[in-house]
Amino acid sequence: MRTDYELPKPWIQRIAKMVEFAMGGTQVTVRLKNGTEIRKVTISNCKWIIEAQGYDSWPFKMEEIEEIYQTDEDKKDRSRERKYF
Repeated sequence: MRTDYELPKPWIQRIAKMVEFAMGGTQVTVRLKNGTEIRKVTISNCKWIIEAQGYDSWPFKMEEIEEIYQTDEDKKDRSRERKYF
């Protein structure tokens, strides 16, 4: 599932410090306020959520995000598995 959602500035600053898998592409895990974790979320240029792998529709709303972080799996180079990078 692909779409573009622009993140608020505090998230952009945090993601800018994370490991990229390709130029401008960062894979993260998103934890929602209800405790649900959405893995393999792709962020472009630290500011746009462009993909949530494995979902046909968008799995969360921006206001539901509690935390955005990287697991060890998120930090591995998996650029060949991506649709959009």
